[in-house]
Amino acid sequence: MNTIDSLVTVASWVSIAIKYNVLSDLACQFFPEFKLRWLVREFRDNLPKELDFAEEGRNGERARANASDPNSFTTPKIFWVRV
Repeated sequence: MNTIDSLVTVASWVSIAIKYNVLSDLACQFFPEFKLRWLVREFRDNLPKELDFAEEGRNGERARANASDPNSFTTPKIFWVRV
């Protein structure tokens, strides 16, 4: 990933985080019983990690390597040239 792609990615995540916070604040103002702000924070903090497909691929390969019986579950084949 080049520098411009990295900056675009960071800007995208910042934009998403701001939207999560705004929507959460609005929900709390209009619906005081809304007690899920913690869930909004969890999504905001973890969504970028979940959508990092390179990291997900590494996690799958690590799980397969660490498994006592790698045939007990399936992980997808990662084509690293495309990631």
